[in-house]
Amino acid sequence: MATVQKRKNDDGSTSYRVMVRLKGHPTATATFDRLTDAREWGSKTERDMKAGRYFSAAKLKTLGELFDKYAVAAAPRLKSWNEVKRQLDWWRTKAGAEMLDAITPARIAEWRDELLATPKQRGGGQRTGADVNRTIAALSSAMSYAVKELGWIERNPCERVTKTKEAGGRVRFLSDDELPRLLDAVRASSHSDLLPAVLLALTTGARKGEILGLRWSQIDFKRRAITLHQGETKNNAGRALPLSGEIVELLKARNKVRQIDDDRVFPPPADCKELELREPWKAALVLAGYRRAQGNAQGAQQGCRQRRSAARDDFGFSLARPAPYRRQLPDDGGSIGNRGSPRARPQDARHEPALFAPCARPRDRARGQAGRTHGRGRGYEVNNLLLAIIAQAHEQNWCTEPYCTTCGSLDYRNKLKELAGDLGGPLANALEEIGIVELIALPNWRGALELAFNSLPLGRLQAEGALRRWLPELSNHADFADHVLFRIVRYLPSASELKAEWINACLDIVAKTKNHSLVETLILVLECKALEYPALIDAATAHASTSRQMRRVLNNKCGTNYKLD
Repeated sequence: MATVQKRKNDDGSTSYRVMVRLKGHPTATATFDRLTDAREWGSKTERDMKAGRYFSAAKLKTLGELFDKYAVAAAPRLKSWNEVKRQLDWWRTKAGAEMLDAITPARIAEWRDELLATPKQRGGGQRTGADVNRTIAALSSAMSYAVKELGWIERNPCERVTKTKEAGGRVRFLSDDELPRLLDAVRASSHSDLLPAVLLALTTGARKGEILGLRWSQIDFKRRAITLHQGETKNNAGRALPLSGEIVELLKARNKVRQIDDDRVFPPPADCKELELREPWKAALVLAGYRRAQGNAQGAQQGCRQRRSAARDDFGFSLARPAPYRRQLPDDGGSIGNRGSPRARPQDARHEPALFAPCARPRDRARGQAGRTHGRGRGYEVNNLLLAIIAQAHEQNWCTEPYCTTCGSLDYRNKLKELAGDLGGPLANALEEIGIVELIALPNWRGALELAFNSLPLGRLQAEGALRRWLPELSNHADFADHVLFRIVRYLPSASELKAEWINACLDIVAKTKNHSLVETLILVLECKALEYPALIDAATAHASTSRQMRRVLNNKCGTNYKLD
């Protein structure tokens, strides 16, 4: 029954409040300025209720409001919420402001066909039927929530929409000949997390999310088993995974140098939820011969954009951004430069004066365009492609700080990615061709060189050529030897012959020059083994009489007992 109440407003005007009450239906109310409109709305609403055509919330709530409610309920329990949210955002752009009763099966079918004809967001190309179906499924989940939990609509309109046809899946198994080749490529990767993650996947059959979310408390080295607890897996069922072979020793070694503030076996960067292994895995597949490299500059530039997008939307780490800093230096299997390096400390600023300074902002992007690709400007003229990029970075005032948290040295990194391509061959060749003298003539060579090493997809495998190229020239360049030893060489594996040769060359320089910074770096690298080199200890002792920092390094690394006052 519809009833109308006359009301007097504060401003003296009159309004009419309509209330419709019918058994088995929620009470519907509305307010009008005219009595005629109020009676007409009451009669129509009562007829719709009796005919089963009236759902007040569907006429008052928008699709965007439903998505907001659904996000509060679904985000904590859906592991794939980031992907679902991306799909719901597409629907929000199409019909977020429309009322729920306007979202009909016919309109959803129109949007389905429009979505099928829309290129993919990542990389372009034709959308697949599976992608369209998953986007409709995200909308269907929100609509089901509106039916069952909120009672805003009577029926899910997506149930009457025909799904697109999906292509058949592909089953692919590695043959006995392919598996060793793949593992060799994985071992050659500069990313220290790739090999244990791949071995865990091969030996346990665990999913990627289960591996990247693995915690040390789940690993029992005595029983050689991993326990996946109930609620932590895709189907929420717990299970045990046996450990065997090489992965056991790798995990034990990894356990000795794990992070203090993160219990995960594969700790991610500070601004990400999970570690991203997509790009190192792709590089390993290319090296093993399972993927074709994209070598052109346009493809490399597009790949950079895709990797940065994946780093934000997917797992958070790729070659387009710096990796997390470890608290401890791994004794084995460490990588070149930034990946696997210890946490940056204030005392490290002596090796990079601008390390903790605010990054420079480009002042003039109009300079250094097509006519400056070979570094002509500000007195520099070079033929090497990498030197040209470093000179261009200085000329255009690009940030080249490896640990920049403001711009991430994005302009310079993008240039390096264009030069490197997918496999990094052109960048590795350019590094190997550079001489020390022409490199240190550039004022920004320190950070630029470290970023160049970090941009090599295959890491130390590609860096050895350049490091061996510079060995004969080290004796005349103590500062260069000190910087490269501290930032790059010390992260080579302890059994590396190249690392030993570089340390011996630096020891020879110390015997001649007593360079304070190089002495300190050698002690940091050698630690207790520094006591085996009397000339190094003598030089350090001489500096310790006047340097508090040298006394601290000797106390911490060599067990001496110098007073720090």
